Amino acid sequence: MREYIRHFKTYFICSSVVLALYTIIRAVLLSNYNIEPNEVKFLDSSFIPYFYVGVILFTSVLLAALLGAVDVFLLKRILYRKPLIMVFAIGFLIHLVVMGLTAFGIDQAIHFWLERVFKIGVIQPNIQEFAVWIMLMVVTIFVSRFIIEIEKKLGYGNLSKLIAGRFYKPREEEKIFMFVDLKDSTAIAEKLGMYRYSYLLKDCFSDFSVVDKFNAQIYQYVGDEVVITWPISEAKNYRRFLQAFFAFKEVLHKKRAIYEEKYGIFPVFKAGAHAGPIIVTEVGDIKREFTYHGDTINTTSRIQDMCNDFNSDMLISESLYSIIKPYSEYHFEDVGGILLKGKAQGVRLFKVSE
Repeated sequence: MREYIRHFKTYFICSSVVLALYTIIRAVLLSNYNIEPNEVKFLDSSFIPYFYVGVILFTSVLLAALLGAVDVFLLKRILYRKPLIMVFAIGFLIHLVVMGLTAFGIDQAIHFWLERVFKIGVIQPNIQEFAVWIMLMVVTIFVSRFIIEIEKKLGYGNLSKLIAGRFYKPREEEKIFMFVDLKDSTAIAEKLGMYRYSYLLKDCFSDFSVVDKFNAQIYQYVGDEVVITWPISEAKNYRRFLQAFFAFKEVLHKKRAIYEEKYGIFPVFKAGAHAGPIIVTEVGDIKREFTYHGDTINTTSRIQDMCNDFNSDMLISESLYSIIKPYSEYHFEDVGGILLKGKAQGVRLFKVSE
């Protein structure tokens, strides 16, 4: 649902801008027509702005709802694992048809409402106006899809931050980090071969999208590991990292038979989580991206590495445990203070289970 809402917002904004632009262009074109006063009865001038604003908003909401649904509930399923050019081409054509039919239907409904109900004459668009509308539809779809793909690449909400320059200078933030890694990945890769192993990871990380329900922001994929974050400033996020991890485990268990039939193995993941201050900034010249720096990330990685030593699917730090304990219904087991690799001081760890 959160993915659908994100698509809806993007399409709504782009559609509203384009429809407003089209309305202005058509008004300019109409002003050039030589129309006698008795030929067409127009709307009262004081009502016209409200009428057009209402039409633009209604049409934008409808287009955003339909195009967002096409993206999330249709194209995402039928174009899974298809080449990018095919995804773009087919998606573009479907969006163009949906947008065209929707706009045509609304236009006809408005004409019927004005002409039949209120007896107000309406000037039908000519070829010139129709060409302008087609061009604006193409621009709307292209820009919307571009923004959506960039958001997927950067993480939702980061595009606006990059544009505003929030990552240009290093800045400190408080975040919860969780490293999730495939257990026995080396042995699995040797058994499956790199080709099938890559498909296994694609399937696992596709199922990992369930974490989106819990406001998780995927920072990066590193081989068979994925790093996700939450802002620590919001109390509602304090246990969402637990809910996200165990929801992912539940999805895998429900599809256990599918994984075993397809790959001959059942993937099991381990996770380490920690919270603290980090520095976020934009780096690179030839290839730019935002990145996190700080001891919090290093500690989280070390904690995840200790999962095998304690035969645990999930370990968290004492600092994170102290934050979530009052809110959580999960079972915690204190495994004592551990001197993590590369750290001078020990870190107390807790095993987490449902």
